[in-house]
Amino acid sequence: MMNEMEIFAAVVEAGSFSKAGERLNVSKSFISKKISKLEDELKVKLIQRSTRSLNLTEAGTLFYQHAKTILEGANAAYEAMADMQGKVKGRLRVTMAPGLARQLTAVITSLLAEHPELTISLETEQRQVDIVNEGFDLAFRSANLNDSNLIARQITSLTTSLVATPGYLAKHGTPKTPDDLTQHNCCTYTNNKRLQQLIFIKHDKPTLVEVNGNLVTNDSQVILQSVLSGTHMMMLPDYMIEDYLVSGELVRCLPDYHMAEHPLYAMYPDREYLPMKTKVFIETVKAYFSQQ
Repeated sequence: MMNEMEIFAAVVEAGSFSKAGERLNVSKSFISKKISKLEDELKVKLIQRSTRSLNLTEAGTLFYQHAKTILEGANAAYEAMADMQGKVKGRLRVTMAPGLARQLTAVITSLLAEHPELTISLETEQRQVDIVNEGFDLAFRSANLNDSNLIARQITSLTTSLVATPGYLAKHGTPKTPDDLTQHNCCTYTNNKRLQQLIFIKHDKPTLVEVNGNLVTNDSQVILQSVLSGTHMMMLPDYMIEDYLVSGELVRCLPDYHMAEHPLYAMYPDREYLPMKTKVFIETVKAYFSQQ
């Protein structure tokens, strides 16, 4: 029954049969058959299904609570045995922002080549996922939410720069002070007031400027491409723009100022035992940023 139990838990955490299928790399029909089989064996209805929603019955809620405990215990047992053998193996569910994921793709593929028994399920999200209830092992965030159910370990401090193309600056002028940015077209971040208020520091004195523009997005890669197109200027993480600065495609603006740094945290559920696969992934990412 363990197989059906694991699939049921995935459906609850993913919120739908199709998303659970994507997570487990199986078809929606396979998921449906396994859930029906589980309900037949238990002789109870676990899930009320409709074309638009999925809701747990009272029995389903109770079964999930027990199933989650059993599955977590089983996974911990397998992980302990793997660690005792010095092996990095098993499935690791990780979530991070799309821009960071693109930057770390080569690091992740190299890690997988080094540890062929490791499987990484990487999901890119701009939203703050519920790490515990959505079943993630590890998340990378630029803000520590001080969640008592999570351990937060700082990986690095992300430095950022205000950049534009030479063509944009030739057409619209080069800002001389932070206040000049109110006259420029800045691509801004969706629903994130903190990232629309840029902080510039000079002689230990901060200057806060709220920027605006005609493109708003939640994807830093879209912002990068809009800046490279010569349509906008904006603040971006240095790790994303380093090569473009070297090639001259982008120019750092207001070089006499530096911008506030943003810490990057690895966050994972508070647990007595941290699996080797999680430790190795965190250390690999930390080593990457220490070399930048």
